[in-house]
Amino acid sequence: YFVDDESTFEFKKELEFHKVLLMSKNELSIGIKTFNQSFENENYIEDIVYQAIDFLNTAMKIAFEVDAETEALCSAHLGKMFYRGLRNHQKGKTHYNDCVRILETLKPKVFNEEKWYQLMVRHMIEIQQAQNQKEEDERQESEKEIRKTV
Repeated sequence: YFVDDESTFEFKKELEFHKVLLMSKNELSIGIKTFNQSFENENYIEDIVYQAIDFLNTAMKIAFEVDAETEALCSAHLGKMFYRGLRNHQKGKTHYNDCVRILETLKPKVFNEEKWYQLMVRHMIEIQQAQNQKEEDERQESEKEIRKTV
């Protein structure tokens, strides 16, 4: 039986792709479960959120340049963890923007029906509204200061 080197190479390449994909999805799954566990108890545990973030960062590094969809999913979940878990709106927004950038490369595929995508969009709107409110409050405060001096 003769096996040509090209088909063996393609098989090994495909096998490596699936191995990386499985490793990445496993880390992603563990990270999501860990994050959800941090909210199960009445006592919110910040250290568990950081562990979840570590799992997702690992998943994202594994998926980098191998599976853009998993990479985008990791970014979306990281955004959620920073926004909801750590209440760091700026970092959450950064990860959400990264997710949108990655999803742009996957067009024409759309993710509008995915729950994680809908949640991400809702969070991005909330972050933008909070930013707009903060800017409006600062503008009004500066106008008060100007009126006092006049």
